[in-house]
This record gives sequence, structure tokens and C-alpha cells, in this order.
Amino acid sequence: MVDRIDEIDVVKADVGILKESIDAALLSGQHADQVAEKVGVLSDLTTDAKDDLVGAINSTESKVKSLSQLPNEYEWTALAGQLDYTLPAGSSYNTSVKSFQVEVGGGGIPPSKVNKVSSTKFSLLLPASDIIAGVKVVARWTQPLVASGSGSGSGISNGEAHHLSHELGGMDEIDITKLKGYTANVSGKIGDTSKLETKSQTNLVDSVNEVLTKSNSNLVDIANISNKVGNLGSLQTSVQTSIVDAINSINSGYESSPVAVGSLDDLHTENKSSIVNAINENSDKIGVLQKNPNEFEWTATAGQLIYTLPTNTSYDINSKVLEVMVGGAFVSPSMIQKDSATQFTLLVDSSRIPAGIKVVARWTESVVAGTGNDTSAHHLSHEEGGYDEIEVTNLKGFQENVNDVGEDNGSFWIPPVQPAMPWGENGVPLTKDPEGFINGLYEPLRTTNPDYITRTVLGLDQSGTYNVYRYELTPKNYSKTIIVSAGTHGNEYTASFALARFIYHLVNDWKKYPQLTYIRKNVRLIVHPVNNPWSFANNKRQNANGVDLNRNMAYLWDYITGTNFQQGGTYYKGTAPFSEVESQYLRDSFALYSSALSYVDFHTINTIQAEHIVFTPRYRPQFREIFNDNISRLFKTGNRIVNGTTAMPTIACHAAVTHDMTTANPEWFNGIYGGNRDSVEMTEAVKWFGNVVIKACSLRHKTTQIEESHPFTKLLMYDKGATPSTITSSVYNNVTHATNDMVIKRHGILRANGYVKFTLSEAATVGVNPIIYQVNHPELGYTEVKDQKYNEVVQTLPAGTYVVPLNARHHVFPHNYNEAGTSRPEQTKFRLRMKTSAGTVTIESWRVYLDYLPSERGIAYEIIDYTGKEASAEGSDYTVLFPDATKFAIDGSADE
Repeated sequence: MVDRIDEIDVVKADVGILKESIDAALLSGQHADQVAEKVGVLSDLTTDAKDDLVGAINSTESKVKSLSQLPNEYEWTALAGQLDYTLPAGSSYNTSVKSFQVEVGGGGIPPSKVNKVSSTKFSLLLPASDIIAGVKVVARWTQPLVASGSGSGSGISNGEAHHLSHELGGMDEIDITKLKGYTANVSGKIGDTSKLETKSQTNLVDSVNEVLTKSNSNLVDIANISNKVGNLGSLQTSVQTSIVDAINSINSGYESSPVAVGSLDDLHTENKSSIVNAINENSDKIGVLQKNPNEFEWTATAGQLIYTLPTNTSYDINSKVLEVMVGGAFVSPSMIQKDSATQFTLLVDSSRIPAGIKVVARWTESVVAGTGNDTSAHHLSHEEGGYDEIEVTNLKGFQENVNDVGEDNGSFWIPPVQPAMPWGENGVPLTKDPEGFINGLYEPLRTTNPDYITRTVLGLDQSGTYNVYRYELTPKNYSKTIIVSAGTHGNEYTASFALARFIYHLVNDWKKYPQLTYIRKNVRLIVHPVNNPWSFANNKRQNANGVDLNRNMAYLWDYITGTNFQQGGTYYKGTAPFSEVESQYLRDSFALYSSALSYVDFHTINTIQAEHIVFTPRYRPQFREIFNDNISRLFKTGNRIVNGTTAMPTIACHAAVTHDMTTANPEWFNGIYGGNRDSVEMTEAVKWFGNVVIKACSLRHKTTQIEESHPFTKLLMYDKGATPSTITSSVYNNVTHATNDMVIKRHGILRANGYVKFTLSEAATVGVNPIIYQVNHPELGYTEVKDQKYNEVVQTLPAGTYVVPLNARHHVFPHNYNEAGTSRPEQTKFRLRMKTSAGTVTIESWRVYLDYLPSERGIAYEIIDYTGKEASAEGSDYTVLFPDATKFAIDGSADE
């Protein structure tokens, strides 16, 4: 904010400050022509951001050079199979230019698939079946093109085109050119701005309407806009994401608004990101707002435990609502000693207060303060998450309990923007020191939350140099346990930092996010922050003995014999399973927390360049949706997915096989988003890893539940050998070896499908009867089905070789325990039975597929017989053979 509009010239070279200046000018009521004169030529500005007025101006530079240049995108809602598209009447876009692009359903169409028929028409060279009804088709020109017509219509319907709205870079953005005096021309292009209806400030047009309503009465009809957007003074905004939001929030809290905020000309905020920040820094000028700042921050000296409030303050240090934060983490009230009205002492180990860490004292209700200008501490400003954000929302009676956040263990979590994590910044040690990593990122959380976080020193690593730690985050009443780790390969730093950042948000932000609230209240989280500290310190994959810990478990250890798994190899598996002490620590943790539902081991990979990578245990039951759902949620067109499985002696496989946990190695490839653990990369990494943990925390069962409740298929097969199987009996007998017994633990249907191939020695009548029965089934025991004709095929055949199809079904009951005197259903069994009236049947081969489908239907399988009912009326021309209502209360006891 500047106190005079003339100062804008001084800062216009800096786009970031220029943004502040234009906002300031608008809010100060300067005329549009003055603003234009001071900020220079709009077409000289460059930025891609559109989150405020100046960002929008900058991004539309190609549109403001000449108002004859219209929006260069059109959109159609396609009809089914529509391949031909015509621009709106009066348009004269040149469809032959090379910068012409077409998208269908958000995906780009190759130029070879676009036929430019004329200057107003093009056709898609695609199969008509590719264009489904309702799909969006967009034509885009990526360089300015002149159009003669308005390019707009009174309405749209299927197959018609319309200008894309401002959020897609369309015409509404040009409305800002009013600041250059283009009001008449622009109004003629987009219509009457008074018709715009805005409920929240989410884009350029909303911002223009709101700001202009507050200031430049010469640009629009203020009365009309006010009628459309409502009374600005009544807006209530809980988070100040823009100047308009901040003004509305402040104004909404004062009866004398806007006079209560004082003269904006008195504020100097060239380096402030919002009006709220300016108010914080100028509290002595605002009058009634003077009571609001109620936080102080110190930059601590090494080991500093005593903190004194600034001179002239009158905060009551003994207030029960005093809160203290160290390094962004709340300190337990039991760890704060209130020495006097102006001083408190932290009852923590002084080694946990490193030089430069931020210490904050906060009062969560308004308390009168003086000028607060002592240099040893200062009020937190808006961008640092200070109290003034909450105070503003309370001014209009917002709910004061900021802890009132619901729990949600299923929705996707969008983390806040993460800080960059280079060495030496934001808690990251200057060198690759694992102890410094623990002390910088984990210990401040534990020290300030001793009732929630505990730490165990498992012992020294294989090198005998570094401690290996385990943290336990334990809610008062948890219902499940999840284990997470990182640093199995110590040089995979991004994964380790991402885990630390997720734990930071769980500890500090659980009151803000329903997903984290659920974990904080319900899930005990066991965290191994660095499995392999020596390799962390030495930028290695292996430990001090050169062993890859992720090949040192017992599962399949004997199976991997290649040179890469031997001493000196990249994946050296060690001298024996669990030969390394780090592997033993993990093995013992799994045994200690064997009830855990999931184990997730964070990794960074450099051999596979893809956006979404995860490896789960091969041929093991797993609730893989915790990974698959996140991949689906994050997927964007062009992303590469590696959704792999592994059969190796990995830590995750050990946990899955030994303790029936859902496990995986989710991976991260550096450099796809941002790079060098900058803010962009860390934000995306925390989003990926964090949501995997959140989904893991939503699990309800061990993986044994999958084995019991999910479908499966078996293929049974036989081909004639030296001693063939034969049938000579005239009554049904089992075909030798054509049997299979199963224990099924849930209700469902078992199906058998296949064929039998046999050779008949002479003419005869042959019967083929596949059966499925269940020991002690009340209706479908062995006695009931062994000679039943439900699945029978009987044929009279001459001598020769034949193939007969096989089909059978069975309503399966769960396998039960029986004691003496009881006959509850037990094993489910398949048998192939055959007979012949003469000669010998020699079995050549058979194939049988057994498919189990779980079902909780009361009657999942019915047998309905129409035999002999030809003369009956339809609807009464059948008999239900199974289930038989007369046998509902009878237990069977039959087996072979």
C-alpha cells in the first residue's frame, strides 16, 4: 500500500510490488486514467498468475493490445458422433494457421486428425464413435487473431459454440481494460456488467466488481453491481486470500465500517501481502483494531527457556488461554511455567531449543495490549498464520471454537504449500546428519507434545555410530495401529522429508483438516523416521556393511541368487536373513505392533521416471485401493503409472507375509515437479505420500479378511498318462482324481465350468454328472446331489472320442466348527462322476474352472424345473427344486 498514487512509478518495475500498488490505487479511489498513467504500458507486464487484478492484467497482455482481438477459444457441447464444427456467425478466424489446436474431452487432438475445411469450419478425422454426446470440444488459437463479429450468441445448446468464461482465459478478463479507458468498447463486447452475479471472490470479474464497488465510481454503475453481489459490508470471510476478502472481513466486524479501519492512505505496505498485514504493522493508527494483535514471536537463542513480553504490554501471562509454540508445534500446558504477568519459562530440555527456532506466545481471546513495539518480539503478521486471521472471523460472531472440525478418513487431503527443504533450512540440517534431521524435524514435535508423542531409542545402527529411533503417536482412545517409515535407503532424502512434513501437519494442523482429525483421534501411528542412519549420513543406499536392508528379510531370501544380490552388488542381501541390526529393529517392531493393519515404507527412486509409482507384495492379499485410489485422484493426462508388484525379501513383503498387513513401497521420482526439494516438489510429494498414509488409516481389517471374502478362480486339469482313468460302471462313480476340496468361510456361490474328453470303446449310453456338494449342507450334501440330475448330460453314442461340457453350481455356506452331536456345514467339494451302459470309457483329458463368488443374498442360487409343466399357464409352469422350503430347518449329515 502506498500513501500517494504517485509513488507507483517508483515500484512499477517489480511486478510483485506493482500488484500491491495497483490494489492500493484502486482502494484509494484513484481515477482509472491516473492508474494507467502511473503503471505504464499494460502490454509490458508479464506473469502467469491470475489470483488478483494485476495478475489478470499481466496474463491478458495479448488481449489488451487491441480491443479488436477477441477471445481465441470456442467451446462446443458435442452431439453424439459430431465431427464437423462451425464457428459462430460473423467470425473470421483463420483456421489454417499452425497455432490452431483442438481438444476433445480435455485431450489434445493431433494436427493430422484435424481437417481445416475453411476459415469458419473444421472437421475431426476421428471415428464418430469417439465423440460421445455431451463431450466438450474446444478450438483454440494460440496467437492473436482478428475477428470481425462479436462471436457471441443469445444462448447455447448441444452442438452450438460459446465463448469460454473467464476462468478459461475468455472474454471476461478483458473487462479490466476499463482501466485504460476502454469501457464503451469492452461493454459492447461482453454485455452489461451489472448482470454479473458474484457470491464469492474467486476470479478476475468478481474482484473487479467488488473492488470497483468500493472505489472507482466512474467505471461502472455501482448501484447495479451492489444489487447483484449483495452488501459488501455483510460478507464474512474466514481466510483472507485476497485484498477484497481482507477488506470484507475487516469491514464486516465493525459497526462503523468502513470508517473504523481508518484512512488507508496512512498505511505503508510496499512489502506486505494484504491489507490485514498492513493493519497489523500499523496498529497504532487504526484505533479500535489496536486490541487485536495477541501473539508475540521470539527468535530464540540456543537453549533459551525464559521469555519476557515486550515493554509496555499488559497481557496476563497467567491467563488460562495462553498457548506457546516452539518450531510451529504447540507446547503442552504442563510444560509452561508462568513466572509472572510478563514472563514464562519452558520446562523442556534446553538442547531442544536450537538457535534461530521460532517461539510464539498466543492468547486465544482478546486482551488489551500497549504499543507492543519492543524489538525483542513482534506481532505475527497475516501470512505467517497469525491470530489476526481468526480474530477477523470472530468479529461477526463466527464460531469461536476453532477445534470444531469433523472427522473424515476417506476424502482426499490437499496439503498446504510446503516450504522448500534444502540442506540447512526449515529444520533440515546443514549437513547430512541423521541426528540433526531428527532434532530439527521430529524432536520439536515430541518435546511440545509429550502426552501424544513418545520416542524409543532402539539402539545403534550397524556402524555403531548412529542411534535408530522409533516414535509412537498415541491418541487417548485409538482403535487401530499403522506403521510408517522412511530412510530404508538413506540417500532417498525426499521421502524422508515428506514423511516428516506429514507428521508435522498431523501434530499441528489436525484441528484444520478432517482427514488429520480422524488420525489424531483414532489411529496410533508408529513412525520409523530413518531406518538406515549411516546411509543417510553417507549418501548411500546400503548400510555400513554394504547390505540393502530391503533385501535382508526372511521372505524369499533364499530365492534371490543373482550377482546383484551378492556381496558388492547394489542389492546385496547380506549373509543371512536379518543379519543387519537395522533389519532386526524393524522385524521386532512389527512383532511388537503385530496388530497393525498397514505398513508403508516411503522411498525415492532414480531408475523409473514416472509420476505415480508403487510396489505391493506379489500374490499376497492386499487392500490395494489405498494406493490405487490415490493414483486415480492424482492422475492427469500424460502421467505415467507404475503400479507394480514385488516378490523379494523386502521389509514390506515381510510385514505382509508375517503379520497380514497391507503394505507397499510408494516411490517418488525427483524433478518431475519442481526440483531439489523446492516448495513445489515438496508440496506434491507430501500430497502423494500423505494421502497414502491417510488411506491406510481408513483400513478396518487385516488382509486375512480378503482371503475369506473375495472371489477366486481355480483351474483343475488332467491329461491322460501311462495309467489312464477309466469308467466301466453302469451307475455313477467318481472319476479318479477329478476331485477338489475347499474350505470357504463366507456365504456365496461356487461354479464349475469346463469339459471332459473321453474315448468310448463300443456303442453305449454315457452319463456325465459334475457335482458340487458341502459336507452337512441341509439340502446339498453328498447324499442329495451324488445322483441328482441338475447338471447331468446323458448321450447314446457309438464308439469314438467325444467332448462333453461340464456345468455345476452350489450355494455355499461358511465352513463351521463341529463338536460331537452337531452337523454344521463344513468343506465344499467338487466331484466329476460318470457312468456307461456298456464297454469302457477312457478319460483323455478334462478341464474344470471353479469360480467362487461371495454373496450375502438370502437365496443366491435357485434351481427351477419346468419339466412336465407344458400345459400349465406361464407363471405357474415350474417347480422350485432348490431351496426347498420344507427343508429350511433340517441339518444334513452326509458326506462320501
